[in-house]
Amino acid sequence: MTAEILDAEKLVKSQSEAISGFFGMEIPKPPKPDDWLFEVIERNRKEKLFDVNALRPFYLPRRHLAEGVSFPGLKWPLDPWLYIRTREGRVDADADRLPEGWMLLGLAERPYYDNGKQMYPDTPRFKEMLADLREQGQIAVPRSYRHVRKDSRFAISSQEIDGNKAVVAKAVAAILGSKTEQFSTPPYAVLNYVGNLAHPEFGQVNTAEWLRNRFGWFRDTFFGWLIDRLGFGTRLAGGFSDYGGLSCVANWHSDDRPDGLGFRLQISSPAEA
Repeated sequence: MTAEILDAEKLVKSQSEAISGFFGMEIPKPPKPDDWLFEVIERNRKEKLFDVNALRPFYLPRRHLAEGVSFPGLKWPLDPWLYIRTREGRVDADADRLPEGWMLLGLAERPYYDNGKQMYPDTPRFKEMLADLREQGQIAVPRSYRHVRKDSRFAISSQEIDGNKAVVAKAVAAILGSKTEQFSTPPYAVLNYVGNLAHPEFGQVNTAEWLRNRFGWFRDTFFGWLIDRLGFGTRLAGGFSDYGGLSCVANWHSDDRPDGLGFRLQISSPAEA
């Protein structure tokens, strides 16, 4: 990790300039990130869980990526499908909004599809963690997915990543000394924003990744909770190059584990967990 990334003043300045360029207007200067962000970065450096260059801080301004909006940096807007489903009440009303605050986002490049054999460029420690979870039965390995490597990010359900089981989030949190609730897949709006801002590769390969947003009619009811607990809930996924790239979004059963659907992790403030 470079000294520049760990310097709060330089970090605020670089993010402020990037955000202003994206929206084409001056925005309020971001606050300095709290200590938790630097503590996680330092702990990761010691534990070697993520490549130090593949875990980066971003400031999310409180902005609305409304339907039809135009900003200089928004080359790939949110898909019209999202707004239709939001009006239907099947996606949360704030799914097109950026939550305000600092976060860390994993930047490991998603690979091209290779019949489930494709691999993210993960560290040995991260791959060992995933392999252990599979060997312990915490990540299921159905017969039809035994062609996927034990240390792969593919063929893992969203329930196992950050859903009601959250075995991946728990394992990462334990290694980095943080709360499990701080770790999740990014929401669609966040992946789209960061991809447009600085990482177009998020939408340039023919695999996809899980997103945090839930999908369905009964998300915030007891019935919705029960559906999730039973593994019948639905989540969003996106990033597939053949169907819109950064704009791409679709819904998948949260207990599915396609061999072309991977994930990245977002780390949020413990105050928001």
